[in-house]
Amino acid sequence: NALATCIYQISSGALNMTGGDKRILVGFGASSATGTFTMSGTATVDANLAMGEGVGAKGTINLNGGTLTTGGIQVGTGVPANQILNLNGVTLKPRAAGNTLVTGNVSNANLLSGGVTVDTNGLNAGTTAIMAGVGGLTKKGLGTLTVNSAQAYTGETVINVGTLALPNVAAINVLASSQAGTSVDASNVVTLTDTTGLVSGQTVTGPGFTGTVTITAVSSATTVTTSVNATAALSAGAGTFNFGAYSAAARVGALADAGTVRINGVGSRLNLATDINDTVNVLFLDGVPGVAGTWGSTASAATNQNDDHFSGTGILTVTTTGVIPNDYGTWAAGYLPTNDVSSKTGDNDNDGLNNFQEYAFGLSPISGSSVNPISQALNKATGVFKYTRRATPATTLVAYTYESSTTLNNDWVPFISTPAETSNGASPVEEITVTVPPALLSNSKLFIHVKALQP
Repeated sequence: NALATCIYQISSGALNMTGGDKRILVGFGASSATGTFTMSGTATVDANLAMGEGVGAKGTINLNGGTLTTGGIQVGTGVPANQILNLNGVTLKPRAAGNTLVTGNVSNANLLSGGVTVDTNGLNAGTTAIMAGVGGLTKKGLGTLTVNSAQAYTGETVINVGTLALPNVAAINVLASSQAGTSVDASNVVTLTDTTGLVSGQTVTGPGFTGTVTITAVSSATTVTTSVNATAALSAGAGTFNFGAYSAAARVGALADAGTVRINGVGSRLNLATDINDTVNVLFLDGVPGVAGTWGSTASAATNQNDDHFSGTGILTVTTTGVIPNDYGTWAAGYLPTNDVSSKTGDNDNDGLNNFQEYAFGLSPISGSSVNPISQALNKATGVFKYTRRATPATTLVAYTYESSTTLNNDWVPFISTPAETSNGASPVEEITVTVPPALLSNSKLFIHVKALQP
């Protein structure tokens, strides 16, 4: 399949690649190779994907649903425009600790409306892809996902479990130096004896330049392009150029400035490394809007400090205080004109649950018998229980947390579903499957409750 046109389609069932490098080759291995890989529906695939190796090779990967467990989606050395990765509702899982989920020369990593969910599943993983589009990134599962590139997608960034990390910036420090010039032309290209160590942004003075001039590009091993056209030409060896000292921070990981970040639940954090000062538009913590300003952990210099949802010494700058969408109002309007359940603290059916609790757990506010969202009781052997809730937290902004007690004496301790919770995808009420950690199941007595945090 490396030398011919190939099309892969999987929408259900499981596909597990075994042996060797576990790769599926998509437009890989020859200049004339073309390939398309499409995954959707409930398919589960365990494989590495490789596309676009060869100058003219073309590969397209469409991840429209299902779950892909992978050691990496490898983008080859071919022309970037010929290599397209579409992420549209897929869940990505690393196969092993340290996996880089997307690597290589990809210029078309399209984050479509379905977005992408990364379930690190207790492992640490990363991505170097620059994703662009209207979709969003959801991080779930214990472990850390490190974003090793500046992102361009406009959808929401949601951290439900584990840590999303923006890594350290790389400091660029360039010392002042002098270089003998051999020529300078009217198109602002300067030919030097050597450009080693020079970077764009340095100031330059020398024959043929007036005012403040900077290097805009290191064009080759012997030429630099400057910010203004030269006013004179140099004869060979006739002049010396002086380059000023330069220091800058090259951003490694960053979220889009116009983006929204949501951090939900116990143990969910945004890690901001030293010297990071990233900007986003809106921040929500457990469904509650964060005020405009700087945010970070107590180890940072941020004005708003929160160790529950931030770590590291970097800063997140939020430009706009968020507004909570009124999904509760939409829900309440569905009972008009016969029943007015607009008051969240009201109890129209006198069943002991207020209207917000009925809303949050997918119950009826006008039926006294609709009081229990637990659809499957806790199984002591497996640790699994199920409950219903209004779909989905991304819309409702309600944050759900789990706590355990062994005495019912105000000793409730938060825990995280292990493995991560799953949804049956139903709407407007979804069923959630939660797995209690094995360590808790060893207690002779165990009580569990689900909390819904009102935005």
